[in-house]
Amino acid sequence: MIVLPLFFILFFFGYFNPEYDIKLYIGNVVGDGEVRMNLSAPRAYDYYYDLYAPLNSKTETVIVDNVHYDVEAFAFIFSSVSEMDLLRYEVRWLGFLVAQIDFKNILPPGDYERVIFSPSGDGQGVHALIKNPESDFTLKVRINYVPLWMWAVYWISMIIVTILLSVGLGIVLDHVHVIYFPLASLSAITATILAGIFFCRSFADAEYISLLLNIFLLFGITVILWAISTPLIGTFIAMVGALLYYIANYFIILFRGRPVMPADFAAINTAKEVAGGYTLVPSWQMILGVVVCIIYLVWLIFINKTICRHDSKLSLKNNIIRRAIAFATGAAIVFICISNSFFAHINSSAWDNMALLNFHKNGMLLTFFKYAKYSNVDTPEGYNREIVNSYLDTYRNSPEENNEESGIQPTNIIMVMNEAFSDLRTSGMDDRIDVMPFIDSLQENTLEGKLYVSVIGGGTCNTEFEALTGNSLSFLGVGAYPYSQHVNNKLFSLASYFESIGYISNAFHANEAKNWNRDKVYPLLGFEKFYALDDYPETDEDDYLHGYLSDKTNYLFLEDIIEQNSGKERFSFNVTMQNHSGYDSWDNIDQDESVMDYGAELARDAQVYLSLIKASDDAVKQLVEKYKDSDEPTMIIFFGDHQPALSYDAGVEIYGDELTPISLQNTKFFIWTNYESDMEHGTSISANFLPLLVLERGNFTLPPYIKMLKDVHEKYPIITSAVIMDDEGNSYSNISEILDDPLIRMYQYVQYANLFDEIDPAWFEISQSN
Repeated sequence: MIVLPLFFILFFFGYFNPEYDIKLYIGNVVGDGEVRMNLSAPRAYDYYYDLYAPLNSKTETVIVDNVHYDVEAFAFIFSSVSEMDLLRYEVRWLGFLVAQIDFKNILPPGDYERVIFSPSGDGQGVHALIKNPESDFTLKVRINYVPLWMWAVYWISMIIVTILLSVGLGIVLDHVHVIYFPLASLSAITATILAGIFFCRSFADAEYISLLLNIFLLFGITVILWAISTPLIGTFIAMVGALLYYIANYFIILFRGRPVMPADFAAINTAKEVAGGYTLVPSWQMILGVVVCIIYLVWLIFINKTICRHDSKLSLKNNIIRRAIAFATGAAIVFICISNSFFAHINSSAWDNMALLNFHKNGMLLTFFKYAKYSNVDTPEGYNREIVNSYLDTYRNSPEENNEESGIQPTNIIMVMNEAFSDLRTSGMDDRIDVMPFIDSLQENTLEGKLYVSVIGGGTCNTEFEALTGNSLSFLGVGAYPYSQHVNNKLFSLASYFESIGYISNAFHANEAKNWNRDKVYPLLGFEKFYALDDYPETDEDDYLHGYLSDKTNYLFLEDIIEQNSGKERFSFNVTMQNHSGYDSWDNIDQDESVMDYGAELARDAQVYLSLIKASDDAVKQLVEKYKDSDEPTMIIFFGDHQPALSYDAGVEIYGDELTPISLQNTKFFIWTNYESDMEHGTSISANFLPLLVLERGNFTLPPYIKMLKDVHEKYPIITSAVIMDDEGNSYSNISEILDDPLIRMYQYVQYANLFDEIDPAWFEISQSN
């Protein structure tokens, strides 16, 4: 038992990882184009291989090397070709043919939406006539092509070799008692990590070096725990802690498509509040992994009896020395594991999809330590208060634009952040699905487009933070939650701005007040009153959709509070809950006709989600029509906080091969007024520039801070933690790529002063000359 996990890692991950080669046979290609490929596996993202093979009349084969063993489906994407013969594909392992599939057996002849399949001229395969050669044609094959006999041969050989070596090493260890328990503890730690990556489905991705570093990192922590407790207790704490962390990751990845980040621990209370919306059912892999860990713990208890008898004979002095040595040894192991070149080059991208890939590829502990390192907000290089004050002088002394005289100022401002609202047509969804007809119909007096955000599937408070304050998550490190970590003092926001010019600023949230720490944060942002779910009037079953208060009911209460303050200038910020994840039931939801007519190929959770969006569209219609003919100038700002966390099958159907931050991290927004205002469509901005857009659109005077945002926005209209784009269309994956730009450096300095240092209040004040 001591060496079984160690030898398993040596062979499976180190030298005999089962990877395959795929060879596609084609012929009679008409046109000059190319073929790309992606492979799908059950871990919430796809593999994208560097396959960009040219296609022409001479092309006969396309080869993809080193395909992971757990791939469940693959897709060839053909471009700029009109016809071809699809003959067969082969699967090889170590050069040996293990499977051969003829396309004529899996592609039935017929006239499909984008292609016509018919028997090939020589009868060897299928002829594909592509209806629109200018559009990509994707051939998806979902099949388990690894034969059972291959797995039987592989695992039998692995088990035999491992047992033989284990028995031989076990005989040697029987005569070396001093290292018996440390090796047993290392083996139990290894078994725990193997169990975790097994039920989190990381086996195919895990790299040998990273896996070893994870094992020794956890073992180093274990040895430190020995020093402050006992070897058995230290090992027990390390194993249970790691196992619970893997279990938490399993469910977070399942529902949100991202691993647990260090900052998530600061948001643990909100996580418990929203967990009621999910069904937490352990998989059989998880149950098996837990059972294996329990077996190892019981085994360690028996081994420890001998160790305890030996330790009881140690003097106090020797016991202290032994604990000191254990602590120093454990600390040295941890230091070595996180101070090497491999750790230094681990990707720390904040994009959820990349974080998930890092989790599978680099392991639980390495990923956690890497993100923890970058989650702290250090003082920016070259920062000091004098520089920030010099920026202020520039904007305070700049020519003023008296917007009060340039147009109507709304006296009733309603800002709605709609939970998980997005227009998936912009990310690849078929436009036959029409779930927002009213929002689409808004033309006059409307500015609308894409809102780029820093989160996906969750992290609502982060979009809210950016949209209210103008600050950017891109400067705050990976996995940051400012509401839980950084907002501890009064902070500029749209609420504080409107409060300073005489408006009543109220916040509304159709759930618990303590979610994302809002009950403490909202007063610091300048909200006069916060209406949480307990403050809403008594409701009945019809007021709820999907287990949450419906948007319609939510807006009716909002309208009632606005009416109670009639005659006063008001800013109302509303956070909805109706569309919150998970989407596993039709709880009081009307099935949208366009969704259900699309066909059974659309996964059920996508059907539920899209029908919820239709209900949101209906509620927006009621809200807009409430104020359409009002004599009071009214502005409604509406936006989604993030795209939904959908199942793997739904993602494949909706996004296709467009799984990129640009397609995944944008939502819908619009600004509508009931009075004449400019019509703009197709605008793309990021959430941190919404305060600028709202104040400019409302003809309000801009304080120096917003003027600075305006300068940044003109050059970089999109700045998120995962997507950055300049005015020329160039994209960047990380803010560090543009920190040399004085505009970005200024933005970073001012934000740091605002959140973590002292900043002159004049940054947020309107000049008295206006």
